Amino acid sequence: MSCYFSRASSVSMIAVAVVVLSGARTSTRGQLDPRNEAFDVLDSLGTTAARLTPGTLTNREYADIDASLRWLTTSLRKPVSRVNGAMIQSLKADLSALKRLPTTDPSTQRRLADSISSDLSLKAGYCRRQSDGMNATATLTIRTWTAKTEVKQWQVAYLNAPLAILNETKAELFPAFSSPTALALPPGRYVVWAQDPTRPSIRGPAKDVSLGRTSGSGPAPPPEQITADIVVPAR
Repeated sequence: MSCYFSRASSVSMIAVAVVVLSGARTSTRGQLDPRNEAFDVLDSLGTTAARLTPGTLTNREYADIDASLRWLTTSLRKPVSRVNGAMIQSLKADLSALKRLPTTDPSTQRRLADSISSDLSLKAGYCRRQSDGMNATATLTIRTWTAKTEVKQWQVAYLNAPLAILNETKAELFPAFSSPTALALPPGRYVVWAQDPTRPSIRGPAKDVSLGRTSGSGPAPPPEQITADIVVPAR
């Protein structure tokens, strides 16, 4: 069965989901409720993708993005659903990359569209398998190495993969120095590297990491745990 819906119906479905919860937009502290904030970002992603199709996005690229957005939106409509702040920020990163897609050259457009689509697909697929839904995370453990020796006291930085294609430089940091160092992250595509904590310009080669690929076993597989080795630069 095809997952493809028309652009109008897909965008309308996401918009309706936003309206459904419009009566409870804020939390008890006056801040935007995380579920509604996630709905807003998903709605913007759907609207932006539809506006860029056809033209900047191909119909196939749009269909893949749309399928992921529809599942994520539907999952949030469940009364017991939750979404963590890191997931919302990751979706916002995808939205930022998608909005900048028309300004890139043709070869970069295809790479960027594929990266955004893959990131959203990993999110939808992993959250579908996890009992926590969009609140689910995967643990990424990083070990830092020279050619043959594991070394410590390196700062590990990571960045949303679509933004990395756009040469975004504002990365996030792991909470502790290596090695090893670990962090629970939303599923998706990331670029990670090691840098000198006192001189961040001294950094090793970046490595692509995908979280959310493993399906596990049983009706509720345990959260994914991935270990990646990265090379440090010479000091």
